[in-house]
Amino acid sequence: MPRLTGVAVALTALLLLPQGVSATSTVRKPAKRPSRVILVRHAEKEHGMGRDPPLTQRGSERAEALMQALEGVPIDVVFVTQFRRTLETAEPLVKERGLEPASLPAGRWRALVRELKTRHPNQTILVVGHSFTLPQIVRHLGVRSSVREVKRRYGDLLTVTYDPNGRPTLQQRHFGE
Repeated sequence: MPRLTGVAVALTALLLLPQGVSATSTVRKPAKRPSRVILVRHAEKEHGMGRDPPLTQRGSERAEALMQALEGVPIDVVFVTQFRRTLETAEPLVKERGLEPASLPAGRWRALVRELKTRHPNQTILVVGHSFTLPQIVRHLGVRSSVREVKRRYGDLLTVTYDPNGRPTLQQRHFGE
């Protein structure tokens, strides 16, 4: 039987590769990621009532408006922080849908991003946070465009979605009055 040279072996191996695979391509596992993350700052809070104030009447109305703004949008998981204003903002939506919100400390936004990326693949997640955490979360979800006015306005709805290649896009809209 004739011996194959190194070149002949390499050519034979290339011919045996499945169609569409090159000798230099690598097989990658698809990255785990949520399919959509919806982020919102808590609604208007009372002032002068300590570190953990409730929502104002206007804030309660905005929480209802959030529920209406997300009508028809499937939500698998809801995250809030330890502050009641975030829970009160999510409350109409979670009550209507029978969801139990998960709570993470406000300063632990990096842990939240890890949680979103590793434990909730292919899910739609609502995060009710704070003006100082939402831009950080959006950036660490891979979005490079800036987040407008989150620190100054209530009622901004930020939606991060991923295309099939894992590239994130950000949509920003306003809800409520």
